[in-house]
Amino acid sequence: MLVSTDKKWDYALGMIKVDGLEPSPEFKKLIEKESRGEMTTYIHIQIF
Repeated sequence: MLVSTDKKWDYALGMIKVDGLEPSPEFKKLIEKESRGEMTTYIHIQIF
């Protein structure tokens, strides 16, 4: 079963928040771009 990109990021962000952390606004913008298909996870890795 395939999981949508949005659901994958929701899960990942939830795991981060469980640790009491909050992703930066810049990282959230990159997630939004990937969800809209404007960039890929590979580009995320190159940026960070």
